[in-house]
Amino acid sequence: MAFRERIKPVFMSTGPGRALWERARTMKGRAPDLIWPAEARWLYGTRRQELDSAPAPVLIGGTGGSGTRAVARILEAAGLFMGAHLNHAHDALPTIRRYTAKWARYAEDQGASLPPREQRRMDFDLVTALLKHRGGLHDIAKRWGAKNPRFIFFLPHLDHCFPRMRFIHLVRDGRDMAFSENKFQLREVGALYSEALRTRLAGESDAVRAMALWAAINRDARRYGDTHLQDRYVCIRFEDLCARPRSVLQELLDFAGCGPEHLERAMAEVLPPPTLGRWRQQDPALMARVLEEGRQALEIFGYTED
Repeated sequence: MAFRERIKPVFMSTGPGRALWERARTMKGRAPDLIWPAEARWLYGTRRQELDSAPAPVLIGGTGGSGTRAVARILEAAGLFMGAHLNHAHDALPTIRRYTAKWARYAEDQGASLPPREQRRMDFDLVTALLKHRGGLHDIAKRWGAKNPRFIFFLPHLDHCFPRMRFIHLVRDGRDMAFSENKFQLREVGALYSEALRTRLAGESDAVRAMALWAAINRDARRYGDTHLQDRYVCIRFEDLCARPRSVLQELLDFAGCGPEHLERAMAEVLPPPTLGRWRQQDPALMARVLEEGRQALEIFGYTED
């Protein structure tokens, strides 16, 4: 038995011991947060310059559940370094913990300009999060990328800090997304994205509110990508990836700078989920309201009421 397991009953046998044990466990969980400021300063001071000579990052974003995980795995299979610190969904953990969560109000303000001091802090947090994400990558000439669905809210800032970056926008049929069992997007992101949207849709069903959120987020990202990023932006429909994997993957790999020799390996990562088209089994009256809310955005992305 490990020493930790042998000593635990001794501590847990008394009230003060239990309190001490719980405090130690809490401090252990907080250790990364406690040491991060010093680590971030070291990363920025010693490794910031490598980003200037490294290939431009390929960043992936989209509304939650739109297929960003599949694309991250595809690019990894095609030889891109997709990070040393990932969660089960292939998200770049440092960008979640140190950037998108911390600056959520940037999304709430729809990318409004910040005071100069805060702008510098936000720049610092993005750069150091991506340097942490690149940990273990010794060949700075290797192509690399990062996946965090919430990047979709930060396109102006990502573009500001990395003017060579390339962005892959994953979009999945809003009719399916409206009926996702995962309510995190609606509960957490919807709570901060648009006060006007929340007010207008108060009392509506989850499906209608989810459609409205999907429409607003993806429409804004498409507008910024087409206007500002242009050839550094590509929008991929998840349904097209599943229906025509070879041609869509070729486009995707070309965009990311990967050679055609990786195509077959990348094909193995395309696994259409059984939830495609789930909107067809929904109540017709509810679907009519969902379609009414999302009609314009559905047309923009080529989803028709078939």
